[in-house]
Amino acid sequence: MNLPNQTNGSITLHASLPYREIHPPKNYIYYKVRVTGGLGGDVEADIVKQRANCIKVLANLLQVSIMHQHVALYLVRFEGGNSADTIPAHAEALVAIPSEMDQEFKDIMIQGSCALQAQYGVTDPDVEVLLDTAVWHGTIIDELSTRCLLADINAIPTGPLEMRTDIVGTAMTSNSIGCVKMNHTVSCFEITNVCHSFKDDDLNLLVTKIRQILEVSGAEIKRR
Repeated sequence: MNLPNQTNGSITLHASLPYREIHPPKNYIYYKVRVTGGLGGDVEADIVKQRANCIKVLANLLQVSIMHQHVALYLVRFEGGNSADTIPAHAEALVAIPSEMDQEFKDIMIQGSCALQAQYGVTDPDVEVLLDTAVWHGTIIDELSTRCLLADINAIPTGPLEMRTDIVGTAMTSNSIGCVKMNHTVSCFEITNVCHSFKDDDLNLLVTKIRQILEVSGAEIKRR
């Protein structure tokens, strides 16, 4: 039986999430954390292949560090993806952590890398977490802004959210966080979501949900 409203609608959401910069606390050290090696792909054609969204993976790793291991982590930089209409195959963050929690943080990243391979070893065989020491002498992003960005990325649903029953291997509704960039001129993260659905009502509900998540943190949203 044919489903009503078979037109594949698409809405792109551009969010500007402000952040505040502070001077780093004493006795903090810096690490560059990268999630790389994902296959990525087109946000429509490849979303059903369950490939890793590296922006989402990286945000999850860092939020786990904060929430479950109580690492007092600050972001210095967070960016990922190249364009809105692709599944991001890489993401990178520069983070500040207390020097006395160095080993705890390394352990979390190792555990996260193992979990990543277990989850995406078939779809993205080369995806991995890379951790390198770094040097930084400037300001960092404050705790609230750090937590808001990571929480928002983790809360936004990504991937195929519902599959079509009449066409095998086709998503009825989906979303991808395609790109996160930092706009240093106005001190904000620019976050792009591309929402698709064959149902207008579901598309509007998805857009509303993403808007609500981001606006609670103070983001301004534009759609097209």
